[in-house]
Amino acid sequence: MSRSVALFSWEYPLPNSFITDLGYLVSSIASGLRAIGLDVHVVVPGNGDDSDDRLGIDVLRLGMDVRDHPNVIAYGLSLPAQIAKKLPYLLGKRVDVVHGFEWGGCLMALAYKLLFGGSKLICSVLSTEYERGDPRSSNLSASIASIEEYVFSQSDELLIHSKPAHSSMSSNYTIKSPMLAVEDAPLDTILEVYAL
Repeated sequence: MSRSVALFSWEYPLPNSFITDLGYLVSSIASGLRAIGLDVHVVVPGNGDDSDDRLGIDVLRLGMDVRDHPNVIAYGLSLPAQIAKKLPYLLGKRVDVVHGFEWGGCLMALAYKLLFGGSKLICSVLSTEYERGDPRSSNLSASIASIEEYVFSQSDELLIHSKPAHSSMSSNYTIKSPMLAVEDAPLDTILEVYAL
């Protein structure tokens, strides 16, 4: 029986979708995992299901019951509820490793692990709220930073994908989980954390 991995992200490069560095990182890791023989599922918000047939990756889009959210925090916090409600029917099996990207993806991955199991939770961080906003003077930004600190501290492996994010994490968060700075690291180095 092949081992399986579920990657949770805000985005993945599908046709007609807006993509940033986050989507390309998720795609790179997903294709690397598929190349070493793992079953790979990518879970992103959206409608309909797709598969990346070129790579043999199962892409599951979680349709959102509520389409209008007052802010990004309400949207991000609604994602774990969608995981609990819909993912068991979409995925249909337990996965061995769950990997979340940025705070929204990490919240989804943590919810899946707590509800349905998984031997390892990996979180990837491209930037922190201290880089994107000002948690010291904005309640919205402070709330995101608080969510980041909580969810990143729950991970078994914390991958920091840039030097500024690593510096910010070290300066602003009390994360006890080991951090692995992987900026410009070869993909096989990143995939080592998937040892099952």
